[in-house]
Amino acid sequence: MPLLPNKPTNRRVTETTLPAFTISEMVTVMAVSALLLVIVYAAMAAIEHRYHLFFAQAKRQTQISLLENTLQKDIEQAEGLYWNTNRLTVTYKQDAYTTQTRTATEYAFRDTVIIRTQQTVMDTFYVSPDSLICHWQGKNLVRTTDPADELFFKGLVNGETYLFHFHKSYDYQTLWKLEQQTQSY
Repeated sequence: MPLLPNKPTNRRVTETTLPAFTISEMVTVMAVSALLLVIVYAAMAAIEHRYHLFFAQAKRQTQISLLENTLQKDIEQAEGLYWNTNRLTVTYKQDAYTTQTRTATEYAFRDTVIIRTQQTVMDTFYVSPDSLICHWQGKNLVRTTDPADELFFKGLVNGETYLFHFHKSYDYQTLWKLEQQTQSY
């Protein structure tokens, strides 16, 4: 077959187009995405800040609760309380169920902490005690050998002030014995 020159055909030549976003649409999407990222970042920073505040408050409350519960328990179980220059000594009755004698527990009120010592175990409460007042039957203790029945103090924990008040109720036999001790001086 002879070669013929190119003849126009009736076929229509069309360009194929692919679906795509325009540059202005892409810039809009990127701006909205950046705005959402800024909002999420700010929200995460606020949540993290609240978490740290909550954690610090929980830590404060734990210190206060531990001190209150431990001191209250020791005072309730005590036979006698004795105050001596920023130290509270808690003496115990002989335990009826065991033959072991319980040694005294001592609370040392330092400038920035309260240290509880029982035998060889020491507990530290991160409460800064201030304005310590110890009473025996409503009167401030004069002699350091007198027993005590009330303890008041302010405690500072991370800049916040808390008031503490503890009261010891004695049974009549112990109260009589302590009264005799205080009158014999």
